[in-house]
Amino acid sequence: MPRARLQQPKESIHLKKQEFVRHEIWVAAMDRFSAVGFDETTVDQIATAANVSRRTFFRYFSSKEDVMAAAMKGYGASLVCALQDQPKELTPLKAAQAVVRHVARLAAGSPYAERLLKIAMESDDARKAQILEFPRIEDELGKAFARRGGHPEDHLPSHLLARVTLSVTQLSVTRWLQKQRGPIENVVDQAFSSLTQAFCPDAKQR
Repeated sequence: MPRARLQQPKESIHLKKQEFVRHEIWVAAMDRFSAVGFDETTVDQIATAANVSRRTFFRYFSSKEDVMAAAMKGYGASLVCALQDQPKELTPLKAAQAVVRHVARLAAGSPYAERLLKIAMESDDARKAQILEFPRIEDELGKAFARRGGHPEDHLPSHLLARVTLSVTQLSVTRWLQKQRGPIENVVDQAFSSLTQAFCPDAKQR
């Protein structure tokens, strides 16, 4: 028992060190992508900028495309966590709206969101690395919506709602970053209002 108690802090420190190194590599990669372009950046250049070896880079990422996809993985995890925090009394659509507002607000406050958008717009390979993560994120979010409603994990309406949630989040963040006028939550609310009017014209917004 005493040994187990002593090992726990060491494990925690090790995990924190891993998270720190991973973050440093990711930041160094974003700096390189922004400065010289995604296509022109090599793994060796990222490793040098992060003050790690090439071998260390590959402990954390399988490629520079994997570095680009890491942001999407974090984005997907944020969506699922935000959904789990929503009150049960909210309808699925209202829960989706609350989730998008929360994650969009996080994106708006991130110093990297605009740079990620610019990198993806300038490189087909960078954009593809992000897009390839979407099916996995959509599947995880769809299952989370299904569990929230007490449905089987393959519940079709839940997965449709997951796709809508992803699309509205992406559209809202992109539009806000391009204009940056007013709170990003206003963009999200406008998007959901437009959805309701388009598909449920007789429904009243609450």
